[in-house]
Amino acid sequence: MRGGDMQLAHDPSSVEETARLVLEIVPGERPLRPAYGWEAHLMPRIATAAERAIASVLAERALA
Repeated sequence: MRGGDMQLAHDPSSVEETARLVLEIVPGERPLRPAYGWEAHLMPRIATAAERAIASVLAERALA
C-alpha cells in the first residue's frame, strides 16, 4: 500500500474458501441473514439432470 492506495488481494484459494462456505450454509441457519446460503439444501434430492440444473442455478444465485 502506497500513499493511501488500497489494493485488494485476489487470492484464488480465499475465493474458493468463501464459495465453499456460502454453499455449505442452509438458508435460515444465520438468524440475522435468513436468506443467506444455498437453497439446494432444501431440495429433497439432487439426482436427475433437471435437479442438477436447478441446483446449479441456486448455486449461482447464492454466490452472486
